[in-house]
Amino acid sequence: MPTTLDGVSGNALLPAATLASVLVDDRLLIDTSKANCDAYLAVELGLADCGGRTLARDIIDDSLGAIVGPGVSDNVANDSVFLGDFPFLGRPL
Repeated sequence: MPTTLDGVSGNALLPAATLASVLVDDRLLIDTSKANCDAYLAVELGLADCGGRTLARDIIDDSLGAIVGPGVSDNVANDSVFLGDFPFLGRPL
């Protein structure tokens, strides 16, 4: 029985139940004791990273990659403008 969206068993980053519990939680866990912050799901994966992400990071593609495997995309580009100061998000386009 296939275990991922692409129909291929065993190529997901983590077992389906583990991924489901991480993604459905819908919180971003951050380890503030770590200096580097560029690996989405790093805390959950036990990596030496804070687990944060930048606003420009394509989290949908990252999540699809975790579920299906590397290189999977929703093919939707970021159309936002980011500011250098708070609130960081630009005006809606």
